[in-house]
Amino acid sequence: MRDEGGRLVSGDALASASFEAVGVASPPRCATIEFMSTREKIDQALNGLPESELEPVLEFIASRQEDPVIAAFRDAPDDDEPWTEDDEAAMAEVRADDAAGVPSIPFEEIKAKYGLS
Repeated sequence: MRDEGGRLVSGDALASASFEAVGVASPPRCATIEFMSTREKIDQALNGLPESELEPVLEFIASRQEDPVIAAFRDAPDDDEPWTEDDEAAMAEVRADDAAGVPSIPFEEIKAKYGLS
């Protein structure tokens, strides 16, 4: 754009002239927008939380870093095989031995006997 004398006017000068025409001395300064990284946003959010709310956040983060095999075992459904007559007979035998006072063998002793301790 050219001024009244035919000279080219820069964008800043043009903006200033337009503002002066409506009674404003100069254009307002634009705010500087600072972009935050995700890590900075997380840091800011954590700093704003009270201490009492940090433990669940830490547990969530830890859960995301856990071994997927361990998670698969932990989250696996309970045994869903039907209870059979053989299972019932085995449990009846255990109950009968327990009622008769037959001593049980501690698991540690069994492992030691077979060299598994």
